[in-house]
Amino acid sequence: MKKLLMIIPLVILLCFAFSCQKQAEEAAPVVDIEADVKAIKDQHHQATLALSRGDLETMMSVYADDVVMMPPNQATLVGKAAIRSMWEDLLNAFTVKVSVFVEEVHVLAEWAFERGTFRMELTPRAGGASAEDFGKYLDILRRQADGSWKYSRLIFNSSKPPQPPKTPEEKK
Repeated sequence: MKKLLMIIPLVILLCFAFSCQKQAEEAAPVVDIEADVKAIKDQHHQATLALSRGDLETMMSVYADDVVMMPPNQATLVGKAAIRSMWEDLLNAFTVKVSVFVEEVHVLAEWAFERGTFRMELTPRAGGASAEDFGKYLDILRRQADGSWKYSRLIFNSSKPPQPPKTPEEKK
């Protein structure tokens, strides 16, 4: 009888432990990494097309509210308003043709990163010669409450060699 009394608490403890484990497994969200990677690549493709069309609203829809962008040769841009202003200035001055080549996407639970290269042609709206650039980027995305992904931190830069400063004669 004493052995039975000792076994009963052990059985109750084991049942409780297995019950908690099962609840934790049921509460854990199901993550489909392949679907997440595809969604991130598709979203980047749509944003790239929007940039080439000059569709500012679609471009802005991919950014988290607390987004931080580190563009080349500029101060860090914090928040959607700062990024909107940058894109508005660019799109008001130029027509843009851009191609992005996503080289890797890795999903890590609620965060993901994307790395790739880009090629861009800017044609002045006021007329004049186009300028071309190419470079690389690294973006960090965060999963939103609805399961979608938004760009949270972005950095990109040119792969073109820097141009030497103009001489006084060239500035004239």
